[in-house]
Amino acid sequence: MRWVEEFAHLGDEIYESKVRPQVEAGNDGKIVAIDLETGDFEVDASEIAACDRLEATHPDAQIWTLADRFGLCPSLRWTNQENLMITGIVNRDFEPIIPLSVYGADGQIYTKNAIVDTGFNGWLSLPPNLIAQLNLRWKRRGRAILGDGSECVFNIYEALLVWDGELLTIPFDEADSEPLVGMSLMNGYQLVVQVFPGGLVELSKVTPV
Repeated sequence: MRWVEEFAHLGDEIYESKVRPQVEAGNDGKIVAIDLETGDFEVDASEIAACDRLEATHPDAQIWTLADRFGLCPSLRWTNQENLMITGIVNRDFEPIIPLSVYGADGQIYTKNAIVDTGFNGWLSLPPNLIAQLNLRWKRRGRAILGDGSECVFNIYEALLVWDGELLTIPFDEADSEPLVGMSLMNGYQLVVQVFPGGLVELSKVTPV
């Protein structure tokens, strides 16, 4: 498999030279799915719909998706199920980052980078401003014991997440931090991180022995 950086360079190159002039007008906030082998692409408000249409004509496509609702946020989707994985990059602060796509109450997909946090045993956390923008449905309050022994009360919401090619309805914790991916969401996956800026982050599903 090529490095994520190579896919990013190729995907951005195809987007800028071929795709952007055709989709720039009237497609604000939509998802662009690009086949890195042929340069063919599809545009849709739904990432799944765009990828499915591309796969219908290119069954072996290696798809790079771009979304501009929160700035350009790339992700890679493999159609070969043996190689299916979630990929990301370690940033300059040595944080492992992967892209996440969440459905808002308006039915649109919002894409945002999230930090993989192995010290967080929940599913996913989102900041209040993003929760408000997504207009997520409030479910209940939660309680947690912090590292200093104090108790924290927080809001829990529910939303639809695109995860590893599947749609999952999961709880989201409200937290004043960057979006965090927790261990509950990564349950059943192997996490591989190259610990240097620009290093590869891989999440792949495993079958327990």
